[in-house]
Amino acid sequence: MVRNKCSILLLSMIGIAAFRGLSAQEYPDLKGSISRMSKLAYTEAFPNADRIELYLFGKKSTTDSDTSEPPERFGIGLMVGSGYGGPLQQANKSDKPIEIDVRSHITITGKQCTEITEAWRSLSFQPNGTFCHTPPYGVRFYKDDKLLLETTVCFRCNNFYMPEMKPDSGEVDLLLYGFKEDSASRKLFRILGRHLPIPKPTSKKK
Repeated sequence: MVRNKCSILLLSMIGIAAFRGLSAQEYPDLKGSISRMSKLAYTEAFPNADRIELYLFGKKSTTDSDTSEPPERFGIGLMVGSGYGGPLQQANKSDKPIEIDVRSHITITGKQCTEITEAWRSLSFQPNGTFCHTPPYGVRFYKDDKLLLETTVCFRCNNFYMPEMKPDSGEVDLLLYGFKEDSASRKLFRILGRHLPIPKPTSKKK
């Protein structure tokens, strides 16, 4: 056992030394590999969270409490020019933050928090095939009071926003990423709906 540990340590030291000796020309895909690994950190390899702040979007009805207070807002990204989404930080004064009204908000911990993070990891993630995004939910994942991910989830378009490190420049942007509409995504939607049900549209009286 001790010999195996020494062998692993020796190989790790050799690997680090070799990596430090590489130049950008010898290892041109370094940014690309980091970009791929960071994407996994928000998808299949998402870490365990111990607290989740779940937000249901929409205008508060007249029956909701505290309607006199200003509505809570949840930010997605920026409206840059005519584009939807954009950099995490405001680049120009003309860039407008994209924010959504919060109808209700709850904090989830314990086993229920674990249930959501496990359901998230089980999604079949894939590059997003559409640019529409009409999310009913916003989610903030925390670990030891540190934010792991803030995102909005759309089950109509099967997508969500996550940070992306651009493989060419290394800059961080927002990426609209997708997941399959299957039993795993339906399970996640049911779990979120159990915590914060989406109100059914009221029929207008004639």
